[in-house]
Amino acid sequence: MREKIEEIVKEEQRKELFYQYYELIKEWSSKINLVSRKDIEGNFLNLLKTSVFLYKRLAEYESFVDIGAGAGFPSVPGQILFPEKRFVLVEPSKRFYFLKEVIKKLSLKNTEVVKKSFLEFFSKKNRENYDIVVSWGVRNKIAMLKRGRNFVKIGYVFVTGPKEIEKMITLNLKYDFHAEKVEGKDRLYLVFAKKVPRGT
Repeated sequence: MREKIEEIVKEEQRKELFYQYYELIKEWSSKINLVSRKDIEGNFLNLLKTSVFLYKRLAEYESFVDIGAGAGFPSVPGQILFPEKRFVLVEPSKRFYFLKEVIKKLSLKNTEVVKKSFLEFFSKKNRENYDIVVSWGVRNKIAMLKRGRNFVKIGYVFVTGPKEIEKMITLNLKYDFHAEKVEGKDRLYLVFAKKVPRGT
């Protein structure tokens, strides 16, 4: 498994942390649903590939919020790759406890885990404190774009399919949308939603 991880990540010094992350997912999958138990190794590697693909395109930014962080994809890999950047993982379910364990065991110093829904998280104290909001798998993307506009400096990145892209673009929500196909995936895209200044 270490060799397979290294093929994706390339950075030798990070390989062991990714392997530890994989081992934690295997261990906790007997308690809670994190990734499909039918093929934990294959699913982990696929999720890791997409996560690395995403965060290498966001390397210019310094702070990220992952809404609905779940098992930690894509942002635990993002933090491992870029330990100097700031990450907040927002997860309202019992997966929150798994994420807390991951952060502790991997000693990810710039990561905070918050047990809230995105509606609770987008409060006045968090106004424009983060560069990018990332979300993979959260269904109500439209509500996030509307509610969270004042709480992010640059915009959003979603991992999603073509139908969701069409919905977001047709609603004229004052974002500049750009979609990029995920390498090796037929119907999975990164959708960059950059804030358009009000009045333009």
